[in-house]
Amino acid sequence: MPDDTGYPDSGLPRHANPPEWAIVGRISPREDVRVAAVDAAGKALNLYPAFANIDGPVPASPWAMYLTDDRTWRYHFIGFDLDTARGDVDADLTVLAQWLDDLGIEYTVCSSGPSGGRHIWLSMIDPIPAPHVRALAIDARLALPTLDISPLTNAATGCLRPPMSPHRHGGRSTILSGPTGGDTLRPAVSAVQFNALHELIHSAVTTDGTQHDQRENLPAGTVPVLLDAAGAPHLPGRRRTLSPGITTELATPPTDPSVSLRRILIGAARARWHRADIEALITTAPGLEHARTRHQPAGRPRTRRSPHELTALVARKWASAVRWAADNPPAPPVTTDPTWPPRATQIGELIDAVQTSADASPGRWAIATGPSARRVLDALCVLAATAVTPTIEADIRRLALMTGLGRETTRLRLHELASEGRITLGTPATGRRAHHWTLQHPTIDRYPHAHSNTRSQGEAAPEPSPPPTTLRDTWLTTLQHRLTDLTHDLWTTRGLGPHLGRIYQTLNHHPKTVTELVSLTHYPLGDITTALTLLRKHNLTKTDRTGRVQRSTLDRRDTAARTLGVNGALDDRAQRYQQEKVLWAWWCDEVDWMRLKKSDPAKRRRAHLMTGQLALDTDRPYGPMPRSSQGRIDMPAARSIVNAA
Repeated sequence: MPDDTGYPDSGLPRHANPPEWAIVGRISPREDVRVAAVDAAGKALNLYPAFANIDGPVPASPWAMYLTDDRTWRYHFIGFDLDTARGDVDADLTVLAQWLDDLGIEYTVCSSGPSGGRHIWLSMIDPIPAPHVRALAIDARLALPTLDISPLTNAATGCLRPPMSPHRHGGRSTILSGPTGGDTLRPAVSAVQFNALHELIHSAVTTDGTQHDQRENLPAGTVPVLLDAAGAPHLPGRRRTLSPGITTELATPPTDPSVSLRRILIGAARARWHRADIEALITTAPGLEHARTRHQPAGRPRTRRSPHELTALVARKWASAVRWAADNPPAPPVTTDPTWPPRATQIGELIDAVQTSADASPGRWAIATGPSARRVLDALCVLAATAVTPTIEADIRRLALMTGLGRETTRLRLHELASEGRITLGTPATGRRAHHWTLQHPTIDRYPHAHSNTRSQGEAAPEPSPPPTTLRDTWLTTLQHRLTDLTHDLWTTRGLGPHLGRIYQTLNHHPKTVTELVSLTHYPLGDITTALTLLRKHNLTKTDRTGRVQRSTLDRRDTAARTLGVNGALDDRAQRYQQEKVLWAWWCDEVDWMRLKKSDPAKRRRAHLMTGQLALDTDRPYGPMPRSSQGRIDMPAARSIVNAA
C-alpha cells in the first residue's frame, strides 16, 4: 500500500521514533529530506523525487539529507562520498583521513551500505558558502578518484544519506569511527579548519603543476534556486527576453522534440523565467511538442499526453533545467591579459575592505537613508568587480535599476557616500558621459558611524576568507545575489519599503533570533518586532520550533506585491528610464548637429538629410527633433515620438 510519501511500502522496518530518524530531526539543515522512489515490486530505486518532513513519520524508503540550508545554500555539513564503482575506496579514505588527522579536524566515517562505499562527514560550526565548498571539492577530486563531488557542487539539491539511514540494497549506513549517540555529527569544525583543509588539498594537487590541466571545467559559484508561490523552482533575478536562438527554437517545429524541449527550458531558466511562463505556451509553441505528445516506436505518429502526464512532465523537466542552469552559469570569458590576475586580486581586496568596513557599522545603514545608501554602495562594488577597476562610469538611472531605487534617490545617496569618503567623484558628467566614481579604501576615522554602532562581540565567527585571487568572484556573486533579493517591487516606498527589505535580506542565512536581528541590523527591538509582524502577515517569514525567524519556504514576494498594488512598479520604472535615455541621446545628437560650423552649410545639410542627426548612436533614427512654430525644440512632442516607438 502507498504510504504518506506517495510510494508503495518498501518493506523496510518502521518504528515510532527509531534512532536513524531521530538524528535527522536533530541535525537536518532543512525541514524536509529527499525520499527514494520504489518500483512496482517495492524495490527502492536510486532516485529521490519525493520529500518527507523531518517532524513527520519515518519514510518507508531510504532518505537523503540536504547538506545546505534552503535560503543561502551554505553548507552545514561537508560530506565526502567515496564510491566503489570509481576505484579503490580504502586508498582514498586513507589519504583523506591522514589530511584530517594532521589538521586535528573531527570527522565521522560511515560505511554507506553493503557495496563498500564510505561517507566521511564534517559537521561545521560555521556554515560555509557554496563557492568555497565547490572549490575544495574540485581540488579534492584530483587527489581522490573515488570521490563523487555532486553533493558538494550542487548547493541547491545536493544530498547524502545520513548515518544509520537505510540503504536501497539492504543494510544501513553504519558509523565506523567518530562520535556516536547524541554527539553524532555535532558541530565541531570551524571555518579556519575548513580553510586549512582546502589549502592542504590544494597544495597536494598542485605540487606537480598539472592541476589546471586536470581540473574539471566547473564555475566558481552556484546560482541559488528559489521557489515561487506555486512551489516551482526558478533562478533569482528579473525576467528577461529569451535569446534569439531559443526564441527561434521555441517557434520552430523540432527535428528532435526531446532535445529541443531541454534546450528551451534551460534557456528559459537562464532568462529567469518561471514554470508558469512555459506552461502558458504549452498549447501554442511548436518547440514544446515533446511536452504535448509522446514518442511512438516504429515511426508511428506521436500520441497526445494526458493533462496529468503533461503537467507532471513539465514540472519534472523544468526542475531539472533549473538545476542545470544553476550549476552551469555561463563561463567567464577567457583572457590572456597578463595584467588580469594582479588587477583581479587588487580589486577583490579593495571590495573586501569596503564591504568589511560597511558590515562593521550596521547602525550606518539603519538610519532613514541607510538601506538605499548601502544598495548604491553594493552596486558600485558590483560594477567595479565586473570592470576590474576601482573607477567606474555609472549614470544614476543605471544604478537605480540595479538597486530598485528611484534615480533621484540614487543621486542623493551617491553624494551622501561621497561626503563620507567611501567614494570620490572623478570626472564629472558631460554630454553623453556619466559621472566617474572611485571606490576608496576604508579607514576607521573616515566614517562617522563606524565607532559607536559596531556589532556586538557575540557575533558568529566570520566566514572563511577565500584566497585573494577568488575574492573578486566571491564578492561579485554575493553582492549580485544581495541586490537580487532587494530589487523587488515589494521593497519600493509604496510597498513595504527599503527597511523591511533590509530585514528580509538579513534572513538569507540560517534562522535568526530577534536578538540577533537587532544586533545585525541595529534597529530597535520595537521596530524589529513590528517589521516581523508585517512580514508574517504577508507569509514572507516563519518561525521554527526554537522561536528563530526564517524566510518562508516559498517565495511569496510577488503575491505580497500584488496585494499591495505595487506589482510591476520596477518594470514601469525601467521602461520610463529607457525612454528618458533615448530622449537624452536624441537631444545630444541634435545639439551636435546644430553645432556644425555654419561655414560648411553643405556638410550640415548633408548630415541632416542623410540621418536626421549627427548621431554616433545610429539605432535611434528619429530624424530631426520636432520644433514649435517659434523654432524651439518641442520636447513634449519628442517624448511622444519616443514613447510611441
